[in-house]
Amino acid sequence: MTRMSNRTVTAAVALTLVLLLAPLAAGPRADSSTLPSAVSETTTEAYGLAWRSSYAPAMKEARQTGRPLLVVFYTTWCTFCPKMHHDTLESPTLAPTLTKFVLAMVDAEADLVAEKWFHPNGFPVVIVVDPQGQEIVRWRGYQPPQTFGPGLAAVSRDLPELSRLLHASQSGGGDARRDALTELGDLLSRANLHAQAQERYEAAVKKAAKKSAEREALLEKAASSALAAGNAGDAVRNYERLLDEFPDGDRTADRLLGLGRALLADGKDAKARSVLGRIESEHNGTPQAAEAGQLLSRPPEARPAADGPSTNATGTSK
Repeated sequence: MTRMSNRTVTAAVALTLVLLLAPLAAGPRADSSTLPSAVSETTTEAYGLAWRSSYAPAMKEARQTGRPLLVVFYTTWCTFCPKMHHDTLESPTLAPTLTKFVLAMVDAEADLVAEKWFHPNGFPVVIVVDPQGQEIVRWRGYQPPQTFGPGLAAVSRDLPELSRLLHASQSGGGDARRDALTELGDLLSRANLHAQAQERYEAAVKKAAKKSAEREALLEKAASSALAAGNAGDAVRNYERLLDEFPDGDRTADRLLGLGRALLADGKDAKARSVLGRIESEHNGTPQAAEAGQLLSRPPEARPAADGPSTNATGTSK
């Protein structure tokens, strides 16, 4: 009787193990909603392109081939990552640009080397790295294909100049670094990478002399780039600094109008109405006063928002 009981227990244990291990033996389901994971294989096929699953081998390939590296960071709990992967990275219009890069799709919680090096946050995160290992540009949060595609194509096209300017902005004297940051911002702005341009302009402002023409121009570029990027709060801050430091000049009406638009986009209607009313009273008869009047006459739901999605706001998983 005891021997029969032991056989029964042994059989039950064996059956349990079979049931537990069977799904693993069958492998993952070929489900379009399944994200590539950090697995032991060097590369995986996803969306018709070869994606490495860890940073170090991908960077080694980039150095050996002289091609830039595109790293997509995701997590298993990121709610926007599947949308980014399937809507954007699967877009047929993006494929010709992606072929110019070494590609890596990295689980930020599994590849600790990459996580320590890049400190990604606001998932999904996409980073372009040049063949020398220098980070060129970073996108945070979901990026729709209609804006991400042209931006990535511009980065690919201008990569040598972007790399040169980044190196110059990190070395040399104060004026040389300021000029390199300004050129870098201009290049990124022309590529419609406004959030990245804003970051460079703001860094250049810190290296510009007080009350100088360079500082004035840089503050204006930082403010307009922030508004174009959808970073309304940053736009307000930069426009207010610009008007405070340079209160006089023939561009005051334009700057007040920019501030009014930024305040509206930031949800500060009362302050926006005050600024727009000031344009009407102090610059009566100008195109800026006419536009301010139009903005004031619109209902709140019809007033303009900032021009683009922020790379650090909606569409991210922290």
